[in-house]
Amino acid sequence: MMINLLRRGFFFSFFLMFCTVIISGQSGFKISEQKKLNDLFHKAQSISNDQPDKALKICFQILKEAKGNYPEASAHTYLLIGQIYSQKGNHEKAIQYAKKRKEEFHELKMEEYEADALRLIASEYNFLGLTDEANKKIDEAINIAKENPKAEFYNESLGNLYSIKASFYSKPDSLLKYDKLSLLYFQKTELNAGNSHFLAQAYINLGSDYLAYEENTDLNKSDSAIVLLNKALEVNQRYGNKKRIETYIIFNRAKAYFYKKEYEKAERDYLQALSSAKKLGENYLIKDIYLRLKEMYLAKGDKANQLIFQEKYNKINDSLVSLEKKSLNKEVKDIQETQQKSFFKAKRNLIFIISAIVLLLFISIFITVRNQKKSKKEFANYQKIIEKLQNQESLIPAPVISNSAAEKTTFSVSSDKEVEILKKLEKFERSEGFKNKNLSLSSMAESLGTNTAYLSTVINSNKNKNFNNYINELRINYIIHKLKNDPQYLKYKISHLAEECGFSSHNTFTIAFSNLAGVSPSNFVKFLTKERQIPENQ
Repeated sequence: MMINLLRRGFFFSFFLMFCTVIISGQSGFKISEQKKLNDLFHKAQSISNDQPDKALKICFQILKEAKGNYPEASAHTYLLIGQIYSQKGNHEKAIQYAKKRKEEFHELKMEEYEADALRLIASEYNFLGLTDEANKKIDEAINIAKENPKAEFYNESLGNLYSIKASFYSKPDSLLKYDKLSLLYFQKTELNAGNSHFLAQAYINLGSDYLAYEENTDLNKSDSAIVLLNKALEVNQRYGNKKRIETYIIFNRAKAYFYKKEYEKAERDYLQALSSAKKLGENYLIKDIYLRLKEMYLAKGDKANQLIFQEKYNKINDSLVSLEKKSLNKEVKDIQETQQKSFFKAKRNLIFIISAIVLLLFISIFITVRNQKKSKKEFANYQKIIEKLQNQESLIPAPVISNSAAEKTTFSVSSDKEVEILKKLEKFERSEGFKNKNLSLSSMAESLGTNTAYLSTVINSNKNKNFNNYINELRINYIIHKLKNDPQYLKYKISHLAEECGFSSHNTFTIAFSNLAGVSPSNFVKFLTKERQIPENQ
């Protein structure tokens, strides 16, 4: 997860390099207008990481000043807006702005920047779990970039595109393939202080790939990772020694030493990276370092330091979760207030009010008809589920453990190891471990005594689904059985049902339940309550 955050940061800096050059070089600008727009863009660029809301205001000011007279400047500013929304976690708006600018760049025949707009769309799709669509967009971007070998940023562009494509994969062969291609293109780049960090990042990515599969003896990871990370450090020191890059290099090198059980070197690098991360304000990296230090002291048998860093990790993790929720609530509130103001302003016109009432009437009729159809469909799906339960059919197939397990794996997981993991998964399901709302791929892998790569591959191969879908199906299957067999559950609120089966969010539970059962949880309770003739909980 940490390396993906770092990749996204470097893609952003690459995008900013593109935009800065273009806005500075557009023809047809009056000198005063060009300088004003350029100064505003640089200001938005410089604060986009630390003050994204203020940067957005400046971007909208640029669009207002341009007034449609400078399409290239407007297009790049819109793409900067999309990238900022991506940083803020508003993926819907990030995709919206990137799509609009992709079309504008296409009309302007600015292929390099059209490819970069596609890169942002692909990145957002992948973040939202739309992997197939993400791959289509990134492949389209790569094809566009390859058609322009004389482009100014040809090698840098392809290097970044292959790096983001690599981030879509978890399997070693694909991950290494595309990160090696990324490194190849960056090695062809004429280095300077402005672009050297891309080559350093490529070395970091490849080194981290090896570290991600530390238990796979075929990859000879840790030694190879240290060589690559030292190369990254050398490049960074040669061209200005950017502190943020150095911090991530030292952090990853510490992991390599940890896997080699060279704990003194690992401790030295972790503490050095921690000191730098605190100065840089890299809170997510600080959190990850605390976790790694806790694991290292556990391996060393240093109970005192293990508890110290466990406490530090818990504290910063709680703080970050709280900040994320606060930011999300603020965004929702701002949107609601803006919509409300616009609505009341529009109501001043009596004719509009009458028209709106008529429109709302038609919408109401349409929604009623649609809901009736939806209700019938959901009731049919509900009946199918009840029939399965009455016939004692399981909604989720039991794990299959075969002697030919090795044939199912997609990379070097031995058949014995696969069978061992499958047996542990069966025990995990019986123990209802999926009800833990803090469960993640990494925490589950740790509890089962394996690594994330092995666990993910075994689940994909034997359950025919990814980790998140596997856990969600177990949770939904559990709560459906509870609702059917224990009438008391029919009186609970949906939020309580979500928490009971391991979901931390009411909305996430509702979406997962509806996707699996074909009926919303509220309607499922309604149908079952009516069938049992139990008064519904208001």
